[in-house]
Amino acid sequence: MNSTLGLVPAGRGPSTYRLMEVLSAGSIPIAISNNLVLSFDTLIEWRWCLFVFPPPQIHKIVPTLRSLKWDKIEFRQKHCLFIYREFFGSQDKIVETTVMALKSRFFGVLPKLIPKIPLPSWELS
Repeated sequence: MNSTLGLVPAGRGPSTYRLMEVLSAGSIPIAISNNLVLSFDTLIEWRWCLFVFPPPQIHKIVPTLRSLKWDKIEFRQKHCLFIYREFFGSQDKIVETTVMALKSRFFGVLPKLIPKIPLPSWELS
């Protein structure tokens, strides 16, 4: 529960429950997968949260993580917690998120939800 990063190895299918476990801990998920399916990708800015590496590029994980500055790590952690709390934190949240995704699919595009945390200057430009 005190980890900054959490490994998310591929599951049996294109998604994995491990992603939710890492998000719930407020850690940044490091996914290793060729075909990871991210839930509600039409609503959630996953690129501000997790890293995805295909298995042949596993050797890039450590250099990528070492190159991150503390403000980017802190921002990603906050965004991961935002994602978990706003979309997956309870059964009611999951139902609300599912309804939003269905509305988006059938009634037109809804904008991706912007987190209630300040965006860093490197993301605004």
